[in-house]
Amino acid sequence: MRQAKRIAAAVLAAALMIALFPATLAALPTAYDAGPCGTNVSYYFDFNTSVLTFHVIGSGSGGMWEFGVVGDSSSERLPAPWLSRGYADKIKAVAFEDGINYIGSNAFFNCASLARITIPADVKSIGTSAFYGCGALADLSFMGTVPPVLGDAAFTKIGGSLSSPPTIRYPVSAAGDYEELLTSGKGKWHDMEEYMPAPFEDMPSFTPDQLEEMKQDIPIVYGVEYAAGAVSYMVTVQTAYSRAYAGAKVRVMYNGTAEVITLSASGKGSGSFPAQPGEAHFSAEMLSGPYPGAQSNKTLKILGNGKIAER
Repeated sequence: MRQAKRIAAAVLAAALMIALFPATLAALPTAYDAGPCGTNVSYYFDFNTSVLTFHVIGSGSGGMWEFGVVGDSSSERLPAPWLSRGYADKIKAVAFEDGINYIGSNAFFNCASLARITIPADVKSIGTSAFYGCGALADLSFMGTVPPVLGDAAFTKIGGSLSSPPTIRYPVSAAGDYEELLTSGKGKWHDMEEYMPAPFEDMPSFTPDQLEEMKQDIPIVYGVEYAAGAVSYMVTVQTAYSRAYAGAKVRVMYNGTAEVITLSASGKGSGSFPAQPGEAHFSAEMLSGPYPGAQSNKTLKILGNGKIAER
């Protein structure tokens, strides 16, 4: 009898907590969302960094599925999971890893917080309304020397205005092809001709040498400090261009011990290891991002007074 009363009291207490603090329970964060989203393609959204990453499952290449629009019951296609699950407005950056060759229709429909994006050279086509309604999207970089094929309204109602047009980058060696793509319009761009009367005078572009140099982007370890028996460090990506490395994974090794860190929205990360006497051999290797496998090495020496010296 006493046991039954205890159970009843516990149940009542739990019910009262839920009634008193429903918002708190509902606000408990989910670290990530992940799953398949195409043929050999999966996605991973990090709620802490607001970065949505796409990668190919296994080796080779793959493309996204075609998606529907949230609330459109007439469509036979389902919305993209990151849209149907209600966090579209939280997506601030998107990263396509090597091998993604197709961005599906309606993939980022009305992602209002998405501000900049780099389309890798592997992407050969972009579906209908893929970036429709991305009102903050005003910085685009196309890395391919051959422009992707665009579906209707692929970039309709993106960011920019007459006084502040969007920045669009592309290889200068393919300037003619990209200019033709931009002027072809037909609803694929956000009234491009209307508020960009001379859209190519100041349009940024990459030279072949710059494109080659970008492939040399490497992660570097810096700011190494020694205190309380631990060696702390920071890591970032050395690059000559404004490239988005937010959410990229970097493996850092210290004297044979490794840990994997995720770069923040500013493209930086940090960590620490238990200190070992003598030389400190650091290496950093990109595990994701535009150029996985890029790496660097650094050798330091832990001095007797606890300080770090460059070798």
